[in-house]
Amino acid sequence: MDPNKIPLLVKFTKQLHKSLEDSYNPKIFNFVDEIKSVIHGDDFLSLYLSKLNGSEELYLFFSIYYYHITGDASKSVKYVLENLKGYQFFAYEESGYLEEDCSSCDGSGNESCDNCDGQGSVICRSCDGDGKEDCSTCDGTGEDDEGDACGECGGSGNEICTECDGRGDEMCYSCDGDGETDCYNCDGRGNVETDVMGYDEFYDKVYTTNKLGDMDDDHPFEERYYNSIVLKQPSLRERNFRETYSMEDIKYDWNIGDEIYNLDDNNFVFFGGKLLL
Repeated sequence: MDPNKIPLLVKFTKQLHKSLEDSYNPKIFNFVDEIKSVIHGDDFLSLYLSKLNGSEELYLFFSIYYYHITGDASKSVKYVLENLKGYQFFAYEESGYLEEDCSSCDGSGNESCDNCDGQGSVICRSCDGDGKEDCSTCDGTGEDDEGDACGECGGSGNEICTECDGRGDEMCYSCDGDGETDCYNCDGRGNVETDVMGYDEFYDKVYTTNKLGDMDDDHPFEERYYNSIVLKQPSLRERNFRETYSMEDIKYDWNIGDEIYNLDDNNFVFFGGKLLL
């Protein structure tokens, strides 16, 4: 941090702490993320942040936390500047079985209608595809009661089929004329469930003054350790969802063997290196 901005950080620590103490429940000082949330959500207090960059904001939130405990703004800022570190983690949680494109429909979710062979229409049931039906006046004889040519059909004995308007076909009611129906194998979804468990990956940024010690980038440790040590106050956690992976993908990405299966929980975390503030 620019040494010239340290006095400003001390000043803001005092001013913001007083404003928070006067206007909000004192319990907010128990958690750094509560301090951050309240300041960001207050139109007036958030104006202070316009003078700081992202890292300086973090220093400010932690300084307010410690100032509430010590009552000494300068010492609190100094302690935070010397001890605050940022870490990045990848947390994985079971998300259910992965899916893949349906092999029956190539992922489209549709298959050709069996009733119409994909045409969307079938032979008219009233006229058997002729487009004509017996004249309703002469019952198809072509003659009237006097033996003369029927005036309605001109003696042909036929008239245009009223069901198909003379086309000879009608809409297939199995597919509503689309020529396709939902794929039977995937029920129209386009994908099917596999027997491979998927894991949602969360990219966590954790800022803390806790002493985490040295951890190898490819060494996994359990969620309860992560919660009890990494997230022990004071800390600030930012979680972002990234993607869903299979266990094999995770092992390949992190170059980890089957020891990952020895974890007791479904949730587990990998240390991903320190972030520079």
